[in-house]
Amino acid sequence: GNEAVVSITFRVDATPPEVVEQYPMGNDVPVDVEIRITFSEKMNQSTLQIAVEGVRGERTWENNTVIFTPYESLEYNTKYTVYVRGCDLAGNSVECSWSFTTTNETEERYSQQPEKFPWVYVALPGLFTILVIGLLVARRKRGSGESPSSIEK
Repeated sequence: GNEAVVSITFRVDATPPEVVEQYPMGNDVPVDVEIRITFSEKMNQSTLQIAVEGVRGERTWENNTVIFTPYESLEYNTKYTVYVRGCDLAGNSVECSWSFTTTNETEERYSQQPEKFPWVYVALPGLFTILVIGLLVARRKRGSGESPSSIEK
């Protein structure tokens, strides 16, 4: 017979993916936030699970980043914990979790006022100035408030 020597070289990927960026973190997070998780390598998208207690939403992908967009705004002044689990293309798994807290309703409304009504901050000082000048002119025209016939000469 015939004999042949065959050599096969293959590389095994046993390195699990890492979460290299997660957003949001900390306190005072807006209630309309998108949750973003960036991985160190391509993920098997069908294996990825994202859970935020009491929050439903949809996920989309941008390269190695998954974006979880809640269907509704989050509650004010509430602590949320994000749980993530999934596998890379080689089947290596990753799990992580972190927490963040949303802002107080009053703080968010106050901080958003300039964005929602920028004209107010320009118009109000001008209107106030016009009002003061108008009052001064009206007062000056009226004089002391006495009629000319009552003034002694």
